[in-house]
Amino acid sequence: MIAYGQMECRPRVKLVVAGTGPALEHVQAMAKEDDRIIFLTDVDDREKPLLMRGCAAYALPTKPEPDFVETFGIALAEKMLAGGGPIVTTLTGGTGEAVGDTAITVEPGDIAGLAAAVDRVVLDMSTAERQALEARARARAMSFDRGAVFDDLFPQAASAAGARG
Repeated sequence: MIAYGQMECRPRVKLVVAGTGPALEHVQAMAKEDDRIIFLTDVDDREKPLLMRGCAAYALPTKPEPDFVETFGIALAEKMLAGGGPIVTTLTGGTGEAVGDTAITVEPGDIAGLAAAVDRVVLDMSTAERQALEARARARAMSFDRGAVFDDLFPQAASAAGARG
């Protein structure tokens, strides 16, 4: 939210905050006077991929908390499958495993870095770069398919199953 106030792309894009995390009331209070920030607290499973696909950039700036660390980043994998604008995130917990080299990463807590990364994605990245990043992200997310994971864990079983097929 603070990073959004520093972004050069702010006049071109609105900030959409989706979900109902524990900081929702605090974030809503910070944004009270800003009509460029939209809160969607009731996004269902049918709407979520459409929202993700339609964004200019998807930012998930996680940071380690005493009682929570992002273990994998399922929201990142969902975004990678949905397509749309590039992902900007931080490398905490399992987010790096989720995104690999398919996202723009910044240090946790680096507000200026987050603003600059979103500006780069929205203002400077070519259509071809955006499409290439989206394709790599989708391919990475598909590697988390249960069958593919099983085949990687147990290659002999996968070979035997293929031979019987």
